[in-house]
Amino acid sequence: MKTTLVIQDSKQQVVFAPENEHEKSILKLIESQEVEVALKVGNFSECQGGWVKYYPMSIPMHGVNDDDFDSLMLVLKPKARKAD
Repeated sequence: MKTTLVIQDSKQQVVFAPENEHEKSILKLIESQEVEVALKVGNFSECQGGWVKYYPMSIPMHGVNDDDFDSLMLVLKPKARKAD
């Protein structure tokens, strides 16, 4: 996925341009409003099983300078459905 940061005329944007069908489906899911989107800032690392582990900025990773590894993660969770 190509990601572009645009700053123009005092407006700031983050633009996601999908490059394959998987990436398109994720953006369509966000657009559908079927999910809640939470923003997390911190350090992230891959774990066994293909998961990503989140380390908040207050917990430094061993041997890593937090200033060098600030990241932003969009976490998608299904919205709670209202009972009929």
